[in-house]
Amino acid sequence: MSSGFVEVDGTKLYYKIDGIGTPCIITSYLGALSYERMFSKNLRDHLKLIFNDLGGGGGESIPRNVESITLATLSDEMEALRRTLNLGKFILLGHSANVFIALDYVKRHPSKVSHLILIGGGPKSDSSFFQRHQQEYWDKHASEERRELLKNKLERLGDMQLFDDFPRWYEANTPKFWKDADFDTKPIFQGVKPNYDVLRHLFGNVFGEFDSTSYLTEITCPVLLMMGKYDFSNPPSLWDNYWKKFPDCTYHLLDDSGHNPMIEIPMTFDKLLIDWIKTH
Repeated sequence: MSSGFVEVDGTKLYYKIDGIGTPCIITSYLGALSYERMFSKNLRDHLKLIFNDLGGGGGESIPRNVESITLATLSDEMEALRRTLNLGKFILLGHSANVFIALDYVKRHPSKVSHLILIGGGPKSDSSFFQRHQQEYWDKHASEERRELLKNKLERLGDMQLFDDFPRWYEANTPKFWKDADFDTKPIFQGVKPNYDVLRHLFGNVFGEFDSTSYLTEITCPVLLMMGKYDFSNPPSLWDNYWKKFPDCTYHLLDDSGHNPMIEIPMTFDKLLIDWIKTH
């Protein structure tokens, strides 16, 4: 296990490496710590996992002027990390909104990515697109028990928003993210200290106009797409009209998982991922 910083145009990008085998960069706008806790020891026996804090949203990196952060600068940071670690081709994994960063990077640096893994995130960030799919999927699939639990949790949360206290906001929204609608998220985010100025900028300006749908056909590396049946935050329907545009895509709809299959069904998740890499 090792860690360090990479200097990129005034940003000190934090990274941490754990595991053996083929290098796999896990994109993260929320820092390394939470993602370190999400992936199993078993996976570290097969892959060299490279965690990071792109843009400094996790409070581990020291960002440049926050207003200067764009998808291009986030991809530049990841490319600088790749060069610093002397990586050739590597496996790129994006989860949730980090899917946007992964899809942007592979567009800019297609020759550097051997395999692309996308988990619980959509192909574009348009708010009307997202909200329509979220509402339709919730209306169709959420049980009455799940609806009532969310209502009660949000009442206790009050007016607090994601950018006020991300861990508390996330805990209140567990019915949207987890198959177990009352999953305890505290151990994942304990000690995580987000930079809320960065998060506000990312979600208010950087991610808001992302759209990969026009270039999915140009992504020639193998793609593994995993979406959870119980993910109401990023429902599987986001990809209904798009995943077949990838020239080489393996798609798994995970019946026993929500937004975080690496935690909810770790043995199944690890096997699907490792077997796919071996055969691609």
